[in-house]
Amino acid sequence: MFTSWFVERFVEFALDSGIINIDTITYSIEHDAFIMSSNTIKSRHACYRNVLTDYQVITLMADARYLVNELLDNAIKKPARHHAISEKQLLHNLQLKREQGERGELFVMDYERRRLTNNSLRERIKRISIIDVTSGFDIISFNSDESTQLDRFIEVKTYKGSEHFHWSQKEIEKAGLMGDSYFLYLVDDDCIDKEDYEPTIIQNPVKNVLQSEDWLKNPDSLQIERVQNDGYHSTTIISDLHESEKRELRETILRKDGEINRMKQELENAAPPQNTYHLAPNMKGHMAKLIASMYDNGMFLKEDNTPASNVEDVARSLGAAFGEDFRNWRQTLGAAIEQKNSLAIFDDLQQKIRERKQKKL
Repeated sequence: MFTSWFVERFVEFALDSGIINIDTITYSIEHDAFIMSSNTIKSRHACYRNVLTDYQVITLMADARYLVNELLDNAIKKPARHHAISEKQLLHNLQLKREQGERGELFVMDYERRRLTNNSLRERIKRISIIDVTSGFDIISFNSDESTQLDRFIEVKTYKGSEHFHWSQKEIEKAGLMGDSYFLYLVDDDCIDKEDYEPTIIQNPVKNVLQSEDWLKNPDSLQIERVQNDGYHSTTIISDLHESEKRELRETILRKDGEINRMKQELENAAPPQNTYHLAPNMKGHMAKLIASMYDNGMFLKEDNTPASNVEDVARSLGAAFGEDFRNWRQTLGAAIEQKNSLAIFDDLQQKIRERKQKKL
């Protein structure tokens, strides 16, 4: 009887005090039950979570999440509790975040106007987020007083505590497309009013954050946190965690790394590199002869690995890669064959091969 009374009171206490954040509890169709994520109970409350586990109020699952059992399930379904904690607290938290973000953006606007001395450029600095919250950046500015066009696109992240920020997929995609023109400004909300305070400025964050080991990424929440010089992983996180939390963290990092790698690959595929090579003058005819010879020897394949069936399509594709237009393929090839010493290019190639072999010997 005491155990039953204690567990019921303990669950109420955990919910009322905010130890269990019910906003992170989700319904699982697979289990036909509510599931607690790793963020539902913070690491500083690990002892409370262990009590809930010991009394089977929650059950640890294979994927490091927790199954919500009947007692807690009934408690979180109470309408009064859900509305009192979830809606009211959520609105309050959103308002606090909006106010924090507002302070950060106004600080960066002032900072940019102080950084630049060119008055005509300073007047053109704009805060885009007031109108368009989907642009992927908050402020447009200039790299220097000599800039002739807008060339600094700033996403402001205001934080409290350790240096961290949430980065949306839209912002990541925009950063990938803009490259060195995209900047993250990390603003410590507690330091905004300090004299001579400067934000952390990160140029090209896809390269210097996503591809850097200096930041701990959590793709589940899109939160990115700077790794501290004093050993953030081993000291601040790992050593103070329960064994189940350590396992959970390692699995999260593995999922995070996989997500970041996929994200990087998508960005790389989205913007193919510019071709920086072209044929030397008067080499178009030689190129045509080489393509025709390689085609006749079956050296070109289609996407399904079957032999290419149209030499003209092959010529146009390869020609585009080298900055040459082979739309008049037959005319180009015919003129090349009519030239004196039309086979000289093959003799030259054989000679080059011999010379390379001789150098190796």
